[in-house]
Amino acid sequence: MRKTVHRALATGAVLAAVATSTGFVPAVATGGTGDGTHSAATAATMPSWLRGAWTATVSNATGYTGRYCTGIRLAVNRELTPADCYMEAAPDELQGFASASGAYTGGAGGAVHRTDLRYDASTGQDDLAEMLGSGAGSGTPVLAGAADSALYRAGTQAVFYSWTTQQPTSAEIIDHFTAHSEAVQVRGTADCAALLGHALAPGTLCTTPAPGAPAVPPQEQCLGDAGGALVADGKLIGVSATPEQGCVVGGVRVYTSMAARQALIRNWTGYVGPIENGSEDGTFAALESNGIESSFCSLPLTRCLAGGSGMNANAPGWANLILPAGDLNRDGFGDVLVRRSDGVLFADLNYTHQSTPMFDQVSLHRIGGGWNTYSTILSPGDLNGDGVPDLVARDRSGVLWFYAGDGNGGYHARTRIGGGWDGYDLLSAHDDLNGDGIPDLVARDRSGVLWFYAGDGHGGFAARARIGGGWNAYNAVVVGGSLDDLGRPELVARTSGGAFYLYVADGHGGFGARRAVAGNSYLAHATLMG
Repeated sequence: MRKTVHRALATGAVLAAVATSTGFVPAVATGGTGDGTHSAATAATMPSWLRGAWTATVSNATGYTGRYCTGIRLAVNRELTPADCYMEAAPDELQGFASASGAYTGGAGGAVHRTDLRYDASTGQDDLAEMLGSGAGSGTPVLAGAADSALYRAGTQAVFYSWTTQQPTSAEIIDHFTAHSEAVQVRGTADCAALLGHALAPGTLCTTPAPGAPAVPPQEQCLGDAGGALVADGKLIGVSATPEQGCVVGGVRVYTSMAARQALIRNWTGYVGPIENGSEDGTFAALESNGIESSFCSLPLTRCLAGGSGMNANAPGWANLILPAGDLNRDGFGDVLVRRSDGVLFADLNYTHQSTPMFDQVSLHRIGGGWNTYSTILSPGDLNGDGVPDLVARDRSGVLWFYAGDGNGGYHARTRIGGGWDGYDLLSAHDDLNGDGIPDLVARDRSGVLWFYAGDGHGGFAARARIGGGWNAYNAVVVGGSLDDLGRPELVARTSGGAFYLYVADGHGGFGARRAVAGNSYLAHATLMG
């Protein structure tokens, strides 16, 4: 049996739900530039992977309070946006994306997102987030990387694309975005500092209009400019960091560099949770002691831990491991690893497409045998920077091994990370914890000290750093990714009495103060895997 709490709603259902819960019936405003002046761009000339995006909350007192930006399609149901385009979590929160023509196409309840851990609102540094997309659009951009330094040199000619709009009147939401493009040129860091009146934040660049470029209407440099795409030589080299509620001043536009955050974006794209067609990134699995039922507890985690079911499915009695593994075959949907009691490892590549997933051995993709040699198997995400989720496994002699994902639902031959890992009684790895975009690992030694291992980007880990002691108070510790509408990875810790605590990643390889969460009778005794 499968139980799912659906977050995505059709437009009419969203508005009806809002009206029912708040008594407020939203109106729809007319967008566009308002004065008949448009840039030369048309929907037909815009990149197919670019869309207008919005998030909003609604209440009786204020009606709609919205934010408008441009979204970049990374994969099915995955959009890259500025971090400040996201509205803070609220019961009546919505998000949506425009059609290819710029028209409003409705939205969904709850702005599921992940935020760059290094985002600094005061400077605009690393102004990036990933949001649940609409599935619309086609293609994805080619991201600039470390080998594309020439594209960032002063004088480089580029094109900036965005979907802009105007501020709607009170209690309304816009119904259209306008296609915008302009020719620009990259400026040097000293020029940028002089033009802006302050130094650029790390990992950013700036442009000014290209010589001879036509003037840009002021209304096309405000709402929707944030998140716009800077393209040079066919590659996405930057994402506009214009404040969502701000405007471009004097033609000087600041961007987050894609080369600086390529690892982060690749990991975001590759790690997709197995719930709601990939709409939930933060996930851990729970396998009941009878081996019959499994559950993927996901966002919002507090509700799941407090008694909500998350997503339940009948688990095969022959399985001794069920693990969310990310998008192993690059179809845009999350997959699940299942290990049979005789050591054969399978991948369920159709889990999110099944109405009643049963982990049928006939339909599962067989990876291979011999996996019972490992006492711990983890799927942390993309450890080697190729955009495909990887796997690490500890054998019973304490050696840790790396398996690179092959992009076809399996893994390449293993490589040795190192020995001595039997000194830890618990390992967990899921997502990036220190803000460099590379997944990391935490390990608890037998004295109760928790250690942090930063991923090195090459399928291994850097030297450990101490997080703190006292972690032997818990009988389960799982890093579950972005679990609770906060946009940051969280760690779940459970006591032997069934009490749960959440720790939010601090972006430096550690965690903030713990927060107690009401217990769940099912999860209190299940084996947690993540």
